[in-house]
Amino acid sequence: MSSVGLAPPSQFYKVVCPKCGADVPKPAKVWELKGGKSKKNVLIGLFQCQDCRVKFREALTREIL
Repeated sequence: MSSVGLAPPSQFYKVVCPKCGADVPKPAKVWELKGGKSKKNVLIGLFQCQDCRVKFREALTREIL
């Protein structure tokens, strides 16, 4: 078993906007997607670019159980 926990949503991430390329450090929302047969948990963040106002999702961490 892996002892690494999923990161809290208050953490800053290195994410780049897919439209304009600006850095978006903080997600608006974070949730965990539990894996089925693959046994992978994925932490997903919803980001909104400050420059072009585009909303996009990004996988932040992947944890194998």
